[in-house]
Amino acid sequence: MSNQIAQDYVGEINESLRGLVAQYKDRDPADLYLRPEPEEWSVIEILAHVAEFPPYWLKAFLQVIQNPGQPFGRTHTDPQRIAAVANHAQDALPLTLERIEQAQAQTIEMLLTIKNEDWGKTGVHPNRGVMNLHQMMEFFVTKHIHDHTHQADKALQTVLTLRAK
Repeated sequence: MSNQIAQDYVGEINESLRGLVAQYKDRDPADLYLRPEPEEWSVIEILAHVAEFPPYWLKAFLQVIQNPGQPFGRTHTDPQRIAAVANHAQDALPLTLERIEQAQAQTIEMLLTIKNEDWGKTGVHPNRGVMNLHQMMEFFVTKHIHDHTHQADKALQTVLTLRAK
């Protein structure tokens, strides 16, 4: 198969995002809109970010494949990244979860166009420097999903603890 590597990533993304959606679909929304600390994201803000970043990064990776060695990506201060969270911070939970499912489908569709021979291609990230497609995928998508899943869990536990006091 010419894209077995992509297929492996598809499995990981499907498992992670399906699990995230299942984890929050029956939660009391009242708990998801509260910030654990004023400077920290609420669960819904974290979920809004998860709905936004996988397709963003896959589009960036496809550009790297077309133009190896060129700059790619964004940093935490990117206005579009910040706006994507702010603009969806009050969306209804079902809409947010639907956006995650749509992002999952869009991400996988793009991912499956990547051939095995493309994974060694590199781009230059503004903060992380030269990265190959494997490194990009793991840092900006798979690990990023896992990190935000844990962040959401921690935020929810903090909110529940504060509400119980």
